[in-house]
Amino acid sequence: MRFTFTLIASLIIYKLSFSQEIFGKVEVALSFPDLKETMTVVDNHGRPNIFFVDSKEITQVIFNNDTEKIEKTFPKPPETFPKIQGFNVGSDSSINLYFSNYRSDGFFLMSIKEGEKLFVKQFDLGFDNRERFLSTINYKNQFYLLSYIEGKSIINIYSFKKAGHNKVVYDLSNHTFYNENGNVVPLSNLLDKDKTEVIEDNIPYSLEIVSKKIKIYPKNDSIIITLNHKTDRTQILSLNLKNESNKSFFIENIGASATKKSNSFISDNRLFQLIVSSEFLVLSIHDLKTREKITEYSIKKDEEFFFKNAPFYQEFEGQMSNMFNSRARSNRAEVKNTKDFLRKLSKYEVGLYILKNTDFIDITIGGAKEAKPLGVGSLLNPEILPTLISTTTDPVSWGYYSYVQIKSSIFTKSLLNIKTLKHIDKKAQNNVFDRISLKSKYLKNSVLKKKLKLETIFKIDNFFVYGFYNKKEKSYTLMKFEH
Repeated sequence: MRFTFTLIASLIIYKLSFSQEIFGKVEVALSFPDLKETMTVVDNHGRPNIFFVDSKEITQVIFNNDTEKIEKTFPKPPETFPKIQGFNVGSDSSINLYFSNYRSDGFFLMSIKEGEKLFVKQFDLGFDNRERFLSTINYKNQFYLLSYIEGKSIINIYSFKKAGHNKVVYDLSNHTFYNENGNVVPLSNLLDKDKTEVIEDNIPYSLEIVSKKIKIYPKNDSIIITLNHKTDRTQILSLNLKNESNKSFFIENIGASATKKSNSFISDNRLFQLIVSSEFLVLSIHDLKTREKITEYSIKKDEEFFFKNAPFYQEFEGQMSNMFNSRARSNRAEVKNTKDFLRKLSKYEVGLYILKNTDFIDITIGGAKEAKPLGVGSLLNPEILPTLISTTTDPVSWGYYSYVQIKSSIFTKSLLNIKTLKHIDKKAQNNVFDRISLKSKYLKNSVLKKKLKLETIFKIDNFFVYGFYNKKEKSYTLMKFEH
């Protein structure tokens, strides 16, 4: 997943570009020996508000402009509400943070507005004994929570505002759902929060994330859910947030059988489906509006993998040993041919993800060993965990920190023309997370060393921002990275 420059070239490039990438830098004294999480909210004035949460209090640092900041401290909510699950910015310019209880059915609201007293409120969603939490989504300045009812084909979507919350029930009982064995089951039998990920457009993801069987895509006015339990099809649910309608349909994986692996990924209005066995691999692309196949790429084990744009890589569990020099990375090896790649890949949980460029789309095709549920103690290095928020509160942070931690995986890359979807003969390049990781490694190893703390990643408009605290200077710096 990570394609690196040589050490010398990287050092020269980053030394020359350091000052050009600064998005903001402010002086601030921060000390969090027991930091629990960080998160960033961009307010109605376009200013990044970074919240640092420890066991007792919350510090808010507002980047008022390139060099000025506003700093405030608030008491943390009661211990029964340990984690920020969501946020939104009110029409009155207040920033609303929603802390959840352990069941995610009760919340503590902290509403923060400049010049006004802190507003707090505790409320309960009223889950009954059959209602189960599925996921939270922060999308278009709205905070949503999805739940389902055990034994039924019902999904509830809660939306939140400072004044209160609203519940919409989506009854999908008139649709048919199949498990991996082909048996008709209630939708609830297929849903599991630990096998679910929220996917946003054009963010790099780890193969651990995209190999999950349940993916949620917030798109336009709908929540799209894909179910990849049955290898011969992708079932797609569409829950409209405006008119509260729902629909369900499936797109077949032609040629798939129960003995093979499959998964899918949505990018724009296209469904990318992957079928894998030790004998062959098929990548098909469908138009989601017409549900018709646009194109297909297939390869057999004794053939050259003609639509790849990078070597076959196999990575082994552990942290990246040297981001600057791939030869020094003892946890990465090249797989020599298509036959070996398919043989190894067929033993993994397969997945793919799509990144869009101006002229082409970059597809990562591969698989990961099945891991524990993504979260504390499972995926991320302990040194990184303190800066991580929840899996769905901020997909950019979660995507980045899962991306830079190597788990057992195998992959290659393919580049296709963004309009025609024809293969492009061009070398795959570093994506934005590769470049942020290179910058972070360079600063830690060559410039700031142990003085770099409290990293964060977020997105503003169409660019990414990497933030870090310089312990020696007592300053917090934001650096801008284009796609």
